[in-house]
Amino acid sequence: MLRWFTPAILVIGIVASLYGCSVFKPNLTAAQAAYLDKASAAPLQFTVSEKELPQAWQRARNFVEKHGALRIVRSDERDIATEPPAPDGLEVGYEIHNTPAAGGNVRIVVNAISNARGYGSNAATRANRSAHILAYYIRTGELDASLLDQ
Repeated sequence: MLRWFTPAILVIGIVASLYGCSVFKPNLTAAQAAYLDKASAAPLQFTVSEKELPQAWQRARNFVEKHGALRIVRSDERDIATEPPAPDGLEVGYEIHNTPAAGGNVRIVVNAISNARGYGSNAATRANRSAHILAYYIRTGELDASLLDQ
C-alpha cells in the first residue's frame, strides 16, 4: 500500500499547486505582464515636482473614485482616504498622502488596505498589487485597469 501512496500524494500535491497558480495568477498578455512588472517595481513613496502635483493628485483621486469599491471619506490637497474595509470584506481601501519635500518637490505615499483575513494571502496580494498600480499611475499617468480585478 505504501508503494503507491507516496507517489499518489506527490501527484495530488503537484496538481493542486498548479491549479492554485492558475487561479491566483491568471494568464496575462505580454503587454499586461510588462505593465505589471513596471508597476510592481514602482515605489509606494516617491516625489514629484510641485509643478506636476496637480495632475498627479487628480490622477490619484480619479483612480480611487473610479476603481475603489469604498466611499471616499477625505479628499483635500494633502490626503485622499476611503472608508476602511470591513473586517471580513474583500474590498481594498486606499490612503494617499502628500507632504512637501526638499527642492521644490512633494513626497507622495500610497497605501492600500485589505482586512480580508479569512481569505489568505490572496487578499493581501491584491491590495499590494493595487497599491503599486496606483503609485505607478500617479507617477506616470499609465494605467491598465484590467489588472486590478485579477
